[in-house]
Amino acid sequence: MKYSAEYYDGLMLSPERLNTEVILDAEKFGAGAMALNYAPFAGVENDVVLINDLESGQTIRVKPRIIVNAAGPWIDDVNKRMGLSSRYIGGTKGSHIIVKNPDLKKAIGNKEFFFENKDGRIVLLLPFFDKVIIGTSDLPIDNPDDAVCTPEEEEYFIELVKRVFPDIPILPDQIVFRFSGVRPLEYQHAKTTGQITRDHTIKEDKLGEIPLLSMVGGKWTSYRAFGEQVGEKSLEILGKTRIGSTEEIKIGGGRDYPETKEAIEKYLKEFYAREYEINLVNLLFERYGTYVKEILENNKIEILESEPLITKNEVDFLSRAEKVVHLDDLLLRRTSIGWLGLVNEASLNEICEHVGNALSWDQEKREIEIYRVKEFFKKNHGVAIQ
Repeated sequence: MKYSAEYYDGLMLSPERLNTEVILDAEKFGAGAMALNYAPFAGVENDVVLINDLESGQTIRVKPRIIVNAAGPWIDDVNKRMGLSSRYIGGTKGSHIIVKNPDLKKAIGNKEFFFENKDGRIVLLLPFFDKVIIGTSDLPIDNPDDAVCTPEEEEYFIELVKRVFPDIPILPDQIVFRFSGVRPLEYQHAKTTGQITRDHTIKEDKLGEIPLLSMVGGKWTSYRAFGEQVGEKSLEILGKTRIGSTEEIKIGGGRDYPETKEAIEKYLKEFYAREYEINLVNLLFERYGTYVKEILENNKIEILESEPLITKNEVDFLSRAEKVVHLDDLLLRRTSIGWLGLVNEASLNEICEHVGNALSWDQEKREIEIYRVKEFFKKNHGVAIQ
């Protein structure tokens, strides 16, 4: 190593939770807003959008004044269903592994390490609660549904750690989770994937008389700016004037969030006074921010018998309040339970019991959901639940 630099940036431990909170806030505060879960876009007939409700089997019909295609790496596929041929996306796959290696976690502390690997690729080591995320790849991919972390990528990630910590071995059995996503990059002729722009653009088309805006590119870093831009464009097309701004609005568990160490201690003091286990209160606050008030409103913290880091309180609250349809929604998209490697046979059955009680599932439905989770984790994340 010849040179190094240190800088400060924001850390997003669960973009899946942020995504959920943005959607729920839009419904809560947006007049007439409605979010449909497990309801893919099917097509258009005579200026009417068709949406398939996978849970009920019904077809929902909507007559829009404008369509915004925010399907990310699936944008061209969605446009195709509308009868529009486009090649806006040239996505690249980025895979990661999450490892339980106390020595590596201690070595990086609360800092993320960015460095150049032997092949010139910029890679990272990211603290993730008591684990470490190692990544990432940047490989061309045609079908985003095929994105999984391959054995070759896994080996690449294990080897790259030696670049900065040669004395800390990473063993395959320390991997608790694997994941892969697709960057919705704009299609470009480039010699390498690293040369493809990470900027975002709005592509304008028309579907009959309906304006169609495709949101191409972008990332979590700039999602609010991109959303504002497409919002302005939509208002312009509709001949409307903006009557409010979301620029200063805080999201979900970030609302009323205490901003200093002293303010956080004062905020949590009321929970400490109820003789709660302090570490559990702090953990729930770290996970859900000011939602901790609603999660703990029954004045009692109950932990799972199979996993002391998960509370019945959060499982029950999230199941009822955050549009959970399937068990994997809770494990992967409302919490980080799956990402942290906390899903085993015992915890899966106990969590399913609580989710099932909250959502009134019968025994057959519970068995189907457990089977679904096991297959999903094995196929998409290389995790065999035992």
